[in-house]
Amino acid sequence: MNNYQRDNRGVTHRGLEDVWTPKAVGEELVEAVRWARAAAGPVGPSTRINSFPDLLITAAERDLEGWPDIDELDAPVRRRAYSPARVSQFERILWWPAQYLREQPGPARVLHVWIRCKITKKAKFDAACDHLGWPRATAYRARDKALSTIAQGLAGNEIARGQH
Repeated sequence: MNNYQRDNRGVTHRGLEDVWTPKAVGEELVEAVRWARAAAGPVGPSTRINSFPDLLITAAERDLEGWPDIDELDAPVRRRAYSPARVSQFERILWWPAQYLREQPGPARVLHVWIRCKITKKAKFDAACDHLGWPRATAYRARDKALSTIAQGLAGNEIARGQH
């Protein structure tokens, strides 16, 4: 017996793992936006306000002043490295809302707010809905509609997961 299955449209799939679901679309969108945010770096006005040079001190001065050892300081956060193929996928994923939600600006906006809340540590979608005056149930339905529309568009264009 082979591992191929037919869905209700008669399209043959290797298994259920290559079928687009709204959950899978949401996970891909969130990961792509996280990548874009990390790859772009900080934007906007410079965080450095003054023009004084950085403080350079010797190890003896460091001990005298009571600064912690360099070994005790937090290690810099390393960004995750992605393959060029995965970066290309992220770039295509970032266009999905524009491509598949062109005729649905309401669900597209709700999806945008939901993704922003997912990648921001302290932001909660429920609080954002309250702040924007959206009924929560309506906002969740619009988010689900947006994710479902993208999943149906990908399936309709016969774009298999992993090949996007």
